[in-house]
Amino acid sequence: MKRNLDFVQAMIRIMCGFIFIGTSIASLARKPYCLLSMSALIFGAMEVASGITRFCPFLFIMKKKHKDKWSHFI
Repeated sequence: MKRNLDFVQAMIRIMCGFIFIGTSIASLARKPYCLLSMSALIFGAMEVASGITRFCPFLFIMKKKHKDKWSHFI
């Protein structure tokens, strides 16, 4: 697994992930079965995890797809 995020992007992902986690936990305290808050909690945890590991699977797939699509021109 090769890192595809630099330090600044990783810190931004970690901060935004914790913001998503905090706001979704506060919302889930009032409405425990709110689907939007549960989705925000999962998204925030995913962002924190990608920031800590400095690897984003979506960026990896997009770069691979982009490379395969335009490789015959190079």
